[in-house]
Amino acid sequence: MEAVARSLDGQLTATVHGTPDDFQAFAGVVALLETKVGRLIFNGFPTGVEVNPVCWQDAPSALLPTAPRDDNLDKIWRLLDSRWTQEPIQ
Repeated sequence: MEAVARSLDGQLTATVHGTPDDFQAFAGVVALLETKVGRLIFNGFPTGVEVNPVCWQDAPSALLPTAPRDDNLDKIWRLLDSRWTQEPIQ
């Protein structure tokens, strides 16, 4: 199990199913998962939210997909300053 956990790329979540004894016996696997994921879920399932695994921080607008650009070419609804709008961000 540790070899499998070591081979994983980074992920949004990881789910571990077992008993308290299992969690203790496989503490090494859990410790490895802590370095690979943003959220560990024990005996549950992640929410059914589809996510984009990419975050653009300080990216030039020309490199972004159209949806997150300030000019809002796709005219999607966005929440800006607590107000829904389709207008470009100035």
